[in-house]
Amino acid sequence: MGNIRCSYLDEKFSNLVKLLRYRAITQPAKIAYTFQEKREGETAHITYEILDQPSRAIGS
Repeated sequence: MGNIRCSYLDEKFSNLVKLLRYRAITQPAKIAYTFQEKREGETAHITYEILDQPSRAIGS
């Protein structure tokens, strides 16, 4: 499997967990995902910091 590469980063990541970890360290409060709720106009957000721990648990 190849490396994950972001066009605006000089770094290469061997998997998604490592990329998410990098983001959690460098941009912990930045929104990683926005979820559309069933009700119109409602959304929920998850930051890289919140996403980091479960992704590492799944990835290990």
